[in-house]
Amino acid sequence: AYTAGIDYNLRWDQNRAVLNGHWAATRAPGDDGVRPSGGGLANFNLNRKHWNTWTHFDHFGRDFRINDLGFFRVRTNRNQLDGGLNVEEPDPGRYLRRYNVNLCGGRGWNGEVIFDNWICTNGSVGFLNFWNINGGLTRRFEVLDDIDTRGGAPIVKPPAWHGYFNVDTDSRKSWRVNFGGGRGVSSVGGDEIQAHANLTLQPSSRLQLSIQMRYTDGLDVAQWIENSDTDGDGTD
Repeated sequence: AYTAGIDYNLRWDQNRAVLNGHWAATRAPGDDGVRPSGGGLANFNLNRKHWNTWTHFDHFGRDFRINDLGFFRVRTNRNQLDGGLNVEEPDPGRYLRRYNVNLCGGRGWNGEVIFDNWICTNGSVGFLNFWNINGGLTRRFEVLDDIDTRGGAPIVKPPAWHGYFNVDTDSRKSWRVNFGGGRGVSSVGGDEIQAHANLTLQPSSRLQLSIQMRYTDGLDVAQWIENSDTDGDGTD
């Protein structure tokens, strides 16, 4: 197996504008023989005091293979484009230490299907006592999943909503509490409820104890179970 690539990190405007990423080419064996391919990603961030924006793009060919040399933790045969805009007030005021809100969205696709399509909004508030609250809402649109059926036809992933919230106590203290939860609902009756709580004790700089609890209750009514011959032609 062979691979070659470049990494880059370009900064200008006093480091407030950043373009970074990496691109690589591979030539490696697989079940269908030795194939060449390529892939990589690019990130662009532009930061100002009261707003910032970010974009991400990645592309990995169908035959991008580096597992003989390292680890590849996302799928191949994909294009992904996402980005967002964040507006914030970083200076302490009379009632709040800081606050921000952002809008974001993205899409994933290849030559056959659109497998990811979403928009979201998130926000956070920091209080003068150094407590923080954040939360958000995500809308996922109907797409097709072309890998969940283990080689079968693509299946529909129904649209869904998901919201969450999270609370953090004062991080300067020797004890800290974090708790929150979330709820997701799909258009075909799927449902998920999640809750979590963490307690951290730090009696000294050399000793820390953390206890975490998590509860999830979910119903997935749209999922792959098996491939079957639905039209009687002898092929699943």
